[in-house]
Amino acid sequence: MQGNYTLWVGPPPSTVTLFGLISRPGKQPFTPGRDVASYLSGQNLLSGADRSYAWVVYPDGRTQKAPVAYWNKRHVEPMPGSIIYVGLADSVWSETPDALNADILQTLTQRIPQ
Repeated sequence: MQGNYTLWVGPPPSTVTLFGLISRPGKQPFTPGRDVASYLSGQNLLSGADRSYAWVVYPDGRTQKAPVAYWNKRHVEPMPGSIIYVGLADSVWSETPDALNADILQTLTQRIPQ
């Protein structure tokens, strides 16, 4: 291709965003080695929140379900620029909320990083 092109690359992310049914959503500084459960440890979950799992939306659009309860906790580390989403629990609806949570996750994967 001929022409004069400029590629702009923004600064690398340095935060993790907490989102969903939590008391204080927003950005937290990224800490290497810190897992999803520890990012959520200072939060109060709102009524209807899934207390067993959170979702990680990575900057490249991948998603991962992260077990965060005392009985199923696994070490899942988000990357800088990730979103940790606490969705709706199954018990909130008579039907499973998977479709609504999936729609929210799909929207989060299409975001434009800031």
